[in-house]
Amino acid sequence: MSDLIQCIGHIRTIAANGDAQHVDQAAQLISDYLSQFLQPRDRLTAIRQIESKLEPYLGYHHCNPQVKAFYVTLSEYLDQIHMTIQINLH
Repeated sequence: MSDLIQCIGHIRTIAANGDAQHVDQAAQLISDYLSQFLQPRDRLTAIRQIESKLEPYLGYHHCNPQVKAFYVTLSEYLDQIHMTIQINLH
């Protein structure tokens, strides 16, 4: 999946239909998207773009507790990826 917009759209669909247990599906989409970037700096830029596009949803207090749980868990996953990429830069 080479398109950021497509990746974000799929993640939002998973969130709307799932819960925290479905974060692994979103994580795989993110991993697939990031795999096209070979340089750590490019990956860092890509993960920042993903975080930027998902930011309105990550901090949002969803009425549906399952959707909120999904985004809380996804946010933790994104933080891990971001940190790992930054460590690899040094």
